[in-house]
Amino acid sequence: MAKAGLKGKCYVRKTSSAEWNLLDLVQDLTVEIGATEISIKNKGSAYDKYIKGLRTLPVDFPLTYDPSNDGFKMLRDAEYKDEVLEFMSLDGSLKETGAFGFQGQFLVTKFKKNEPVDGEMTADVSLRLAAGHPDPVFVEVKGGDGITEGTVEQVWPKP
Repeated sequence: MAKAGLKGKCYVRKTSSAEWNLLDLVQDLTVEIGATEISIKNKGSAYDKYIKGLRTLPVDFPLTYDPSNDGFKMLRDAEYKDEVLEFMSLDGSLKETGAFGFQGQFLVTKFKKNEPVDGEMTADVSLRLAAGHPDPVFVEVKGGDGITEGTVEQVWPKP
């Protein structure tokens, strides 16, 4: 079943916290789950061929500029203080059983303020997986009833 991008939700928390904060100021989220490309060239073929290298999971998004918002402050401060944050992107909310997505520990590598003359202020944010922390996992929400939050369970790789 197709889902509208508007239904997707992003959450962030400090790695020492159990409580997720909804990032309600995120505009268009871009997540590229992939791998680096390693070019293989030899005289046995006239084509440049590739194998996959290291897996990548860059996360980029514009954020409505609002310094009073808790999620905004967490991202801004984490970039300034070089803090690792836990980030989760779901195709629904924490209140929806079956909402699926990924969760990992990231560094905020870019927090760029934009002030267009004829438009709203935004911040371009880039998250990159943090070295020395666990690999990201795919998760699913269980037990959400539409009102209260469910629990997030790892579905891949199998725990």
